[in-house]
Amino acid sequence: MNWFREKLLPGMVLVSVMAIFVPGILFLSAGLSSNLVIFLAEVLKPHRKLINKSIYLGTNTALLGIAGISGCAAVATIYDTITDRHTEDIPETQNIEVFEKPNIPYRCTKCKYYSDNPLLPCAVHPIEMKEDCQDWGA
Repeated sequence: MNWFREKLLPGMVLVSVMAIFVPGILFLSAGLSSNLVIFLAEVLKPHRKLINKSIYLGTNTALLGIAGISGCAAVATIYDTITDRHTEDIPETQNIEVFEKPNIPYRCTKCKYYSDNPLLPCAVHPIEMKEDCQDWGA
Protein backbone atom coordinates (compact mmCIF):
# COMPACT_ATOMS: atom_id res chain seq x y z
CA MET A 1 0.00 0.00 0.00
CA ASN A 2 2.93 2.33 0.66
CA TRP A 3 4.21 1.87 -2.85
CA PHE A 4 0.77 2.78 -4.25
CA ARG A 5 0.60 6.03 -2.27
CA GLU A 6 4.17 7.14 -2.85
CA LYS A 7 4.78 6.12 -6.47
CA LEU A 8 1.66 5.19 -8.37
CA LEU A 9 -0.89 7.67 -7.02
CA PRO A 10 1.14 10.84 -7.76
CA GLY A 11 1.87 9.55 -11.25
CA MET A 12 -1.81 8.84 -11.88
CA VAL A 13 -2.75 12.32 -10.69
CA LEU A 14 -0.15 13.86 -12.99
CA VAL A 15 -1.36 11.79 -15.95
CA SER A 16 -4.95 12.73 -15.17
CA VAL A 17 -4.07 16.40 -15.08
CA MET A 18 -1.93 16.32 -18.22
CA ALA A 19 -4.05 13.94 -20.30
CA ILE A 20 -7.56 14.87 -19.28
CA PHE A 21 -7.79 18.15 -17.40
CA VAL A 22 -5.55 20.38 -19.62
CA PRO A 23 -7.13 19.27 -22.94
CA GLY A 24 -10.54 19.55 -21.32
CA ILE A 25 -9.86 23.17 -20.33
CA LEU A 26 -8.52 23.89 -23.84
CA PHE A 27 -11.61 22.38 -25.52
CA LEU A 28 -13.90 24.20 -23.10
CA SER A 29 -12.25 27.57 -23.81
CA ALA A 30 -12.29 26.88 -27.57
CA GLY A 31 -16.00 26.02 -27.44
CA LEU A 32 -16.87 29.09 -25.36
CA SER A 33 -14.80 31.33 -27.63
CA SER A 34 -16.50 29.88 -30.71
CA ASN A 35 -19.93 30.46 -29.21
CA LEU A 36 -18.96 34.02 -28.36
CA VAL A 37 -17.75 34.64 -31.91
CA ILE A 38 -20.94 33.20 -33.38
CA PHE A 39 -23.05 35.28 -30.98
CA LEU A 40 -21.16 38.47 -31.82
CA ALA A 41 -21.41 37.72 -35.53
CA GLU A 42 -25.21 37.43 -35.24
CA VAL A 43 -25.49 40.57 -33.11
CA LEU A 44 -23.21 42.63 -35.34
CA LYS A 45 -24.61 41.39 -38.67
CA PRO A 46 -26.94 44.40 -39.13
CA HIS A 47 -23.95 46.71 -38.60
CA ARG A 48 -21.71 45.08 -41.23
CA LYS A 49 -21.65 48.18 -43.49
CA LEU A 50 -20.69 50.42 -40.58
CA ILE A 51 -17.95 48.03 -39.50
CA ASN A 52 -16.58 47.85 -43.07
CA LYS A 53 -16.61 51.66 -43.29
CA SER A 54 -14.77 51.86 -39.98
CA ILE A 55 -12.13 49.43 -41.21
CA TYR A 56 -11.77 51.36 -44.48
CA LEU A 57 -11.48 54.74 -42.76
CA GLY A 58 -9.14 53.39 -40.11
CA THR A 59 -6.84 51.87 -42.71
CA ASN A 60 -6.73 55.05 -44.78
CA THR A 61 -6.15 57.22 -41.71
CA ALA A 62 -3.32 54.99 -40.54
CA LEU A 63 -1.71 55.09 -44.00
CA LEU A 64 -2.01 58.90 -44.10
CA GLY A 65 -0.41 59.09 -40.66
CA ILE A 66 2.47 56.88 -41.76
CA ALA A 67 2.92 58.98 -44.91
CA GLY A 68 2.87 62.19 -42.85
CA ILE A 69 5.44 60.92 -40.40
CA SER A 70 7.63 59.67 -43.25
CA GLY A 71 7.34 63.02 -45.04
CA CYS A 72 8.28 64.94 -41.90
CA ALA A 73 11.27 62.68 -41.35
CA ALA A 74 12.37 63.19 -44.97
CA VAL A 75 12.04 66.98 -44.71
CA ALA A 76 13.98 66.99 -41.42
CA THR A 77 16.73 64.87 -42.98
CA ILE A 78 16.97 67.13 -46.02
CA TYR A 79 17.01 70.23 -43.80
CA ASP A 80 19.78 68.77 -41.64
CA THR A 81 21.79 67.87 -44.74
CA ILE A 82 21.41 71.36 -46.20
CA THR A 83 22.29 73.14 -42.96
CA ASP A 84 25.29 70.87 -42.40
CA ARG A 85 26.58 71.69 -45.89
CA HIS A 86 25.95 75.39 -45.33
CA THR A 87 27.86 75.47 -42.04
CA GLU A 88 30.74 73.56 -43.61
CA ASP A 89 31.13 76.29 -46.24
CA ILE A 90 31.54 79.07 -43.66
CA PRO A 91 35.10 79.43 -42.36
CA GLU A 92 35.36 79.54 -38.58
CA THR A 93 37.52 82.67 -38.65
CA GLN A 94 34.95 84.70 -40.56
CA ASN A 95 33.82 87.78 -38.65
CA ILE A 96 30.15 88.49 -38.60
CA GLU A 97 29.09 92.12 -38.37
CA VAL A 98 26.41 92.89 -35.88
CA PHE A 99 24.35 95.98 -36.55
CA GLU A 100 23.70 97.92 -33.40
CA LYS A 101 21.22 100.71 -33.10
CA PRO A 102 23.22 103.95 -33.12
CA ASN A 103 22.85 106.59 -30.42
CA ILE A 104 20.05 108.73 -31.73
CA PRO A 105 19.51 112.25 -30.39
CA TYR A 106 16.04 112.94 -29.01
CA ARG A 107 15.45 115.72 -31.55
CA CYS A 108 16.02 113.23 -34.42
CA THR A 109 13.21 110.95 -33.23
CA LYS A 110 10.76 113.83 -33.87
CA CYS A 111 12.17 114.54 -37.37
CA LYS A 112 10.19 113.66 -40.50
CA TYR A 113 13.29 112.00 -42.04
CA TYR A 114 13.71 109.62 -39.09
CA SER A 115 12.75 105.95 -39.33
CA ASP A 116 13.00 103.35 -36.60
CA ASN A 117 15.04 101.09 -38.88
CA PRO A 118 18.43 100.37 -37.22
CA LEU A 119 20.09 99.98 -40.63
CA LEU A 120 18.93 103.38 -41.92
CA PRO A 121 17.59 105.61 -39.12
CA CYS A 122 17.85 108.83 -41.12
CA ALA A 123 17.21 109.15 -44.84
CA VAL A 124 19.20 112.42 -45.15
CA HIS A 125 22.17 111.52 -42.92
CA PRO A 126 22.55 107.72 -43.01
CA ILE A 127 26.01 107.62 -41.40
CA GLU A 128 25.88 110.13 -38.56
CA MET A 129 23.04 111.79 -36.72
CA LYS A 130 23.69 115.05 -34.85
CA GLU A 131 21.65 117.12 -32.45
CA ASP A 132 22.33 120.31 -34.42
CA CYS A 133 21.21 118.90 -37.79
CA GLN A 134 20.49 121.63 -40.39
CA ASP A 135 18.04 119.44 -42.33
CA TRP A 136 15.69 118.82 -39.39
CA GLY A 137 12.05 118.88 -40.37
CA ALA A 138 8.96 118.66 -38.21
